[in-house]
Amino acid sequence: MANLALLAAFTVLLPASYSLGADTDNLDKTAVPVQDKALIATPDANSEKPSETGKITPESTTLPKDVARFRLVYGQSEGTYGYDSKGKKVNKGLKVEGTGGAGVFEYGITPRLGFQFLVPFSLKTKVEVHNKETFRNLVKAGITSEVNSAFDKIIADPTLGALYNSNSVAPADIAIPGLPTIPAGANVKSALDGAKSQTLASQLSDSNVEKIYTTEKAKIDDRDFDKGLGDIETGVRYSLSTIDEPFFSGIPLYFSVAGGIRWNTSGYSKSVKSGLIPNGRGTTDLGLRLNAEYGIIQGLQMQFENQTEVMLLKGKTYTSGDEKKEVDYERSGLREIGWAKLVVAPGAWLPCTDMFRLNLKYGYDNDAKTKTDGELQKESASQTRSQTIGLSFDGLTMGLPLQADLDMTTPISGKNATFANKSNIFTLKTFYRF
Repeated sequence: MANLALLAAFTVLLPASYSLGADTDNLDKTAVPVQDKALIATPDANSEKPSETGKITPESTTLPKDVARFRLVYGQSEGTYGYDSKGKKVNKGLKVEGTGGAGVFEYGITPRLGFQFLVPFSLKTKVEVHNKETFRNLVKAGITSEVNSAFDKIIADPTLGALYNSNSVAPADIAIPGLPTIPAGANVKSALDGAKSQTLASQLSDSNVEKIYTTEKAKIDDRDFDKGLGDIETGVRYSLSTIDEPFFSGIPLYFSVAGGIRWNTSGYSKSVKSGLIPNGRGTTDLGLRLNAEYGIIQGLQMQFENQTEVMLLKGKTYTSGDEKKEVDYERSGLREIGWAKLVVAPGAWLPCTDMFRLNLKYGYDNDAKTKTDGELQKESASQTRSQTIGLSFDGLTMGLPLQADLDMTTPISGKNATFANKSNIFTLKTFYRF
């Protein structure tokens, strides 16, 4: 039985909002003591300015000048099903689990320009047979497909195919490797159909299925994932429209643009050569991002982000088999990744809850095709859709230069996705003014 190659490179956890130049911020204009405002240099550092509850800082806002933010991102994800090329949910009886995150440093260069340096890391990833019966059925389907394919090749022979399709008898003995000889005068179709049925019955016997199941399970259990540092990212963001200086006076509409590079630093080709599933993407990519927000009412804001990625420099990988050959690894076309999010600040109506933010996000990721040794990926690239429920705590409202986010993501739909992962991501943020 052919190897059930069920796994693709598995990148754990990091959503687009933590990559390629993101400078997301929650420095809300709220009641922060003077000494803490001086520390983080929030826009309303003037203590005589009255406090407002329910303020939501746009995602496009950069950090104030000479203010740094440190973020530690940690998350866990798991997936038990994926999606086929038509978007149908597929459960192969496997389960993947991963833990990882990132360390992020951000800095306000000017009041409108910010810089980011991101280092992702993978702590542990494993895949295992989660449901034996489902995986055994997958093995049986694979056996049936192989037997059918083998007989399709037999009748692809012009002479045999003509005799089979015309329901004719054999003009002479016909010897077929691996099968009983079809004697002269025997009906070719009946003989081949009978041989096929006997082969299927033999191959699908409980003992043979269990044997192949054990072999394939061992292959799954033996798959190792690379861990450690991933592809380092650097980026800058420029705010085109801010709360203090909007494009249109009196209209709470804000924009920013960002650009960044994801460097091929994870050791992709080395991982493949060692038989590991890589931690990174294998190429050096350029990302361009647009953020836009609109304040619906006090305490309610709509946010949108789209990031377009294109390969800058190709990488290297290795062919499978005993004699591994180093070949070029590339990405063809554009990757589009982003989200639309509704943010609620309950402090607008209940001031005692002003330290909390709630959000509901719809996310999408349309990946680019890969090209290995000049050969373009035949099937369509992976596409996924997800929903996220988020809860944030803003210590700035209590005089603490500390913020925390919890985002819980579940898949909605997809295509050509080996695993559709749900995840829980925790982010801790702190600030320092230079």
